[in-house]
Amino acid sequence: MSLEQIEKSLNNSKEKLEGINNDYTELTKRLSLLDVRAKEYYYDTIDPLEREYMMYNDKYQFLISKFSLAYLEMSEWYVGDYLPYNIFIREIKGVNTYLDSKEDVKELYRLFICLFLFELSVCKV
Repeated sequence: MSLEQIEKSLNNSKEKLEGINNDYTELTKRLSLLDVRAKEYYYDTIDPLEREYMMYNDKYQFLISKFSLAYLEMSEWYVGDYLPYNIFIREIKGVNTYLDSKEDVKELYRLFICLFLFELSVCKV
């Protein structure tokens, strides 16, 4: 076999394997909607951060299912039917960015302006 044929064979095998993995992920996702026991198999097919988000989202949905909608709408911690990803990242993972709120964006612009003025003053000297 030539090197080109081996490369084609490996690329073809890689594409087939990716297709099988995608099919398996989709199958486990559909099964997890029907049976709770299949959720663990679905969680094993996704990346760790997404897995953690899905687990927290499931816990959040289980928690809100115990309360009435009127009580939930009055509570401070209720954020909707699903846990938003940005709230998961900010509150649970503790990752804050300068784009989380209007005040954070304003602070980012202030930092840019201060850095610009500092650079102007240093360049003149």
